[in-house]
Amino acid sequence: SDRRRATAGDAGGRALRFVMIALACYGAAWLGRRIPAFEGVPLIALPTGVALAALWRCGASWWPGVFVGALAALLAEGEPLPVAIALAIAGTAGPIAAVALAGRYGYQGGNDTGTGNRTCIAWNEAHCRDTVS
Repeated sequence: SDRRRATAGDAGGRALRFVMIALACYGAAWLGRRIPAFEGVPLIALPTGVALAALWRCGASWWPGVFVGALAALLAEGEPLPVAIALAIAGTAGPIAAVALAGRYGYQGGNDTGTGNRTCIAWNEAHCRDTVS
């Protein structure tokens, strides 16, 4: 009985997290389309940043929430289904790749902004040095 309740609670929590990620990505995409970066070009960094933060915090396995949010936003803007699917795939793949690469190269982040920033700076310096040399 307790085991079934724990599983049901876990499923409910997972469903809620999925919905929250999808809504956050949808909202960021909606807002990004309404804040012109320059001369009518939509601001794409906002939904990408939200997707990256969600996948970094929750794990890359939550990519379906990012995809659903992006797809819903694109369809709501009137994009044809094939175009919306292609753009949603691209908008999901970038944050997945960023999380995977950051993990592969040892970026840990951190709850303390100072620690996270120092780690990020050290990580960037090390990998820029490797790239240049």
